[in-house]
Amino acid sequence: MGKKQILIVEDETIIAEDIREALQAYKYQITAIVSSGEEALVKVEEIKPDLVIMDIMLSGELTGVETAKMIRKKFGTPIIFLTAYADENTLEGAISSDPYGYLVKPVREKDIRAAVKIAFHMIEKENNMNK
Repeated sequence: MGKKQILIVEDETIIAEDIREALQAYKYQITAIVSSGEEALVKVEEIKPDLVIMDIMLSGELTGVETAKMIRKKFGTPIIFLTAYADENTLEGAISSDPYGYLVKPVREKDIRAAVKIAFHMIEKENNMNK
C-alpha cells in the first residue's frame, strides 16, 4: 500500500497547515483540509481517507462529534479528535463516537505523530483480526 491518506478537518487555517506539515514530514499524504463537518462528509465519501483528524468545534452546522459519528457509521473511517477543550462534557461527547485518539490544543508535532502512529497500528491490528 502507498502512503497513508489523512483528511484534516480544522477551521483554523494556521493549525491545519501546521498539522499538514508535521504529518507530511513523516510521509503521510494529506488528501485535503476542510473547515466544516458538511465538507468533511463530502470529502470522506470522495477520497476515502485512511484516517480523519477532526477538530471538535467547527464552522458550519455540524460539530466535530456529530460529523465523526456520521463518518464512522457510514464509512467506518477512524477519527482522531483535536480540540482546545478537555472538559468532561466535551470528552464524554467525543468518546461516544469511538475515536482513535484525542489531542488537546496547543498540540505539539511529536504528539500528533504519536497519535497518528498509534491509530494506524490499531487500524492494522483490527484489519488483521477481521481477515
